[in-house]
Amino acid sequence: MADPVDPPKTDPLDVDDDPAVSPRPYADLVTGVMEARDCSKPLAENWVDERGREAAERFLLARWA
Repeated sequence: MADPVDPPKTDPLDVDDDPAVSPRPYADLVTGVMEARDCSKPLAENWVDERGREAAERFLLARWA
């Protein structure tokens, strides 16, 4: 029986290949999320607040790419 192999010791957050993004203004992010997710403004604001402005910008860039 072969010895088990340990999983790699890398941090998944540290291997992000995405270049740094420069998020657009908060109001534009909220509007974009409202359109992309077809949701209300309060839900879009919560989504941006929970995930952060950079993640919201990446989401919008991926959505409209």
